[in-house]
Amino acid sequence: MEMSTEKTEEKRWRNMPGQPWAGFASFIRTHFVLAAGMAAFLALVYGEQAFSNYFYIDKEVFVNNPGTFYNWGETGRFGLVLMNRILGMNWYNPYLGGMLFLAGLWLAAMAAGYLFHFVERKLTASFLAPFMLLFAVYPTYAELFAFQFVAYEIVLAMVLLLVSDWYLVRAVRERNRVSFLMSIPFAVIAFGSYQSLVPLQLCLYLGIFLLYIYAQKGERKAVFSFICHSAVHFIAALGIYELIAKIFFSGSNYLDTQVLWRTEDWRTCLLYIVRNILHVVTARGAFFTIAYDLCCGIGLAALVILAIRYRRKAAWYGLGLLGVALSPFYLSFVTGAIPANRTQIVLPMANGVLWLFGSLVISEELKSHWKKAGRGLLVTAGCCMIYLNLMPVMRIFYTRDVVGKADEAIAAMIVDELNDIPSIVSEEKGVIFIGRRPAQLNNACYTLEECWTYVIMSAFELDYDFEPYYYHSSRRILGFLETLGIWHLSLLDAELLPAAYEDSEDMPVWPLEGSVREFDDYVIVKLGENEF
Repeated sequence: MEMSTEKTEEKRWRNMPGQPWAGFASFIRTHFVLAAGMAAFLALVYGEQAFSNYFYIDKEVFVNNPGTFYNWGETGRFGLVLMNRILGMNWYNPYLGGMLFLAGLWLAAMAAGYLFHFVERKLTASFLAPFMLLFAVYPTYAELFAFQFVAYEIVLAMVLLLVSDWYLVRAVRERNRVSFLMSIPFAVIAFGSYQSLVPLQLCLYLGIFLLYIYAQKGERKAVFSFICHSAVHFIAALGIYELIAKIFFSGSNYLDTQVLWRTEDWRTCLLYIVRNILHVVTARGAFFTIAYDLCCGIGLAALVILAIRYRRKAAWYGLGLLGVALSPFYLSFVTGAIPANRTQIVLPMANGVLWLFGSLVISEELKSHWKKAGRGLLVTAGCCMIYLNLMPVMRIFYTRDVVGKADEAIAAMIVDELNDIPSIVSEEKGVIFIGRRPAQLNNACYTLEECWTYVIMSAFELDYDFEPYYYHSSRRILGFLETLGIWHLSLLDAELLPAAYEDSEDMPVWPLEGSVREFDDYVIVKLGENEF
């Protein structure tokens, strides 16, 4: 009787909805050194960036307009709105955002480690640590996380996506319908936070699939069970997201304009896709490293070993590994374009999964007297790749700091000159900045050719090429000055632009004397020659 009661209690505990969370807490306790080391390492890498107070594009919108949700509703990012409501971040709090970002990134790394440990218990800390850092440290994140006002929401959305997969794995293993149903809302909110998490979810499915069928020895029933569960899960989550976005939130064609298949010739789209693949494979520029090639090599080595052992059954592993290797390009396949570097959040996870699965298979399949040496070599290779990823991340952060510091120094000098014109305040004369002033860099920074993104762009050149020329860039500059507490400057009326263009022709470029000049109806600051 007592034994029966114990079994009933155990079964009831296993069926409780909170069981994955309890398992996660237990995972952290039993891997305390891993958890503490991960927190310390991520703080070293991202700590300065998390609390950096330098200007970045769109930051002025959130700092100067408390309570704004920018264009999140129009672009279907209702998850960002929801998280800001829950976290009390309607009034943007930069330092609290930095703290939430660091905590969220640590949680994402630990949640990813727990997810795959839950699937395959053979994954010890020596496997998990390199995987988690390959996932959490990559150059494309450096641009994404520079958008501090969404960085914490995005990493928390990653956590929700991983939690969704905790429940999915439990549903597959235990045939638990409640867990399956509970997994879907987490994925819906994640998709509604950042649409680039959709291909990340596909990569996670494939990673779980590879480890799950390896743990089940390629059993056909296990293969088809997971495929069916993940297909229904993905269709349901994406369908509910699309429904919510279209009915309640979407009012912009922003996402539609990203799909070039609708507007460009198919040959052009294919060319963009090939270029995107080549950028990643050849590690072109500051945002990609050879880690992808090395991880693909490790995955391929594992596939060869599995093909020798399982023959035809190894086809499932081949399809899974191919899917993971191609997952960084799913967004490009859908849009027919080269996505912005900051949207490339699948690549770090793909690298991690390829390394993790490849390392597990190779170390398990090696003969016993080679296991220890083989695992040591694979972990060393993982650490080397982490360092390769770390190098450009830190230089990108340094470059951004140099740009931000120079912008603030230039802003102080220009404002000093504008303060010598009393009519700016007394008559509320509008100010226009003609021309642009590129970022001021030193020789330790990335060059424009290596890092052509907002990271290397000054506040004094953003949006300069949007019509009407220099009007939107001037709005950006005044918004930047407002983030520094300078509120007494106003933008000139747009109808005065033609006259301002003409008056600026004979003016010298700042910082030369006469580059800041008062006219009857406005004040001109000539940052550079008129390029239009």
